[in-house]
Amino acid sequence: MTKTENEAAFVWETSIAAWDPQPLFRGYAVDELASSSTFLETAFLLMTGELPNDEQFADWQALLFDGLTLTSSMRGWLQRVPKPAATIDVLQSALARCRLSDSLEPPQNSRAAADAFPRWLGFVAAVIGLRSRLQNEEAIVEPRADLGFAAQVWWLIHGKEPAGWIERTFEQLLIVCAEHGFTASTWAVRAAAAAQADLSTSLQAGLAVAQGARSSGAATATLNVLSAVKTPERAVAWVEQQTARNKPIPGFQHRLYRVGDPRTDWVSPLCRDAAERMDKVEREELATAIEQAVWDQRKVLPAVVWPAARLLDYLGIHHDLFGPLFVLSRMAGWAAHDAEQRRVGTAPVIRAHYLGPAPRPLRPIQEPT
Repeated sequence: MTKTENEAAFVWETSIAAWDPQPLFRGYAVDELASSSTFLETAFLLMTGELPNDEQFADWQALLFDGLTLTSSMRGWLQRVPKPAATIDVLQSALARCRLSDSLEPPQNSRAAADAFPRWLGFVAAVIGLRSRLQNEEAIVEPRADLGFAAQVWWLIHGKEPAGWIERTFEQLLIVCAEHGFTASTWAVRAAAAAQADLSTSLQAGLAVAQGARSSGAATATLNVLSAVKTPERAVAWVEQQTARNKPIPGFQHRLYRVGDPRTDWVSPLCRDAAERMDKVEREELATAIEQAVWDQRKVLPAVVWPAARLLDYLGIHHDLFGPLFVLSRMAGWAAHDAEQRRVGTAPVIRAHYLGPAPRPLRPIQEPT
């Protein structure tokens, strides 16, 4: 196989999103969507290719609310799950349990998947919220039809409505993280769809990959960097030490970008604003000192997880929910890729390049004496 043929085998065409030269969701600038749209509207856009009209949006809101209402069986199971279990692991098990119980019927085509997705989105939001309330031994709250999606998730987790600026900040973060091209989790979703798995199975495939330490533990690891450095004055020495040991610095250098992640341009201002509102300016100064030290020594800029982790922390989100909230956001992109792959039908061939031993004779295994 020639180099050109080999490269072609790994190309997976898409009309969902682009990142170079400008980040776009279905042709719309992502920063404009984040500032002027809602997460549910953005999810509809990713899934169908167009922004919803009033009737379509109302239908999705109704379907979402159906998913937010958990069955008594699911509630009972969640109440029996041990508290030490990681929420992202509980979420994976809840999706499988829901599918087995047929409480949400698996869709068999892209049109049915578009109708089913809001229910799955609501289900995941409800599981995250109820799990959080149970872990903190707080009274369970019911979903409210008068709340937008971001406010709904906040209500289910905290049992109170978010302040206006918190709701908008949280919604913008969900939008920015809703899709990011062919990451490992997206490859898993498309592979499942190419094998004609249903939407729920595709979502579980994406979640299974997102459960890995590189994804689910990335946000907490970035916060650990701040705890390790402690003060801006120690940033240079700490980065020098990590560099001398050839150790990675969590939160920096996304594999897709050689220099910097453009999503940080949208999330960093949100993070700074939240820090000022929550009296965390000193922590932002520490983060800035670390960023400068990393740039001076490694010429690397932060990935989106660097400001996003701090932002969630400033908003009062427990670290155990960082991964599940990422999954909640990314479900929009996963569902869009599932639907697109279902329409395309065929998937590119991925070939293995063998590096093992050359052909060798098989010697008879001697019988023990």
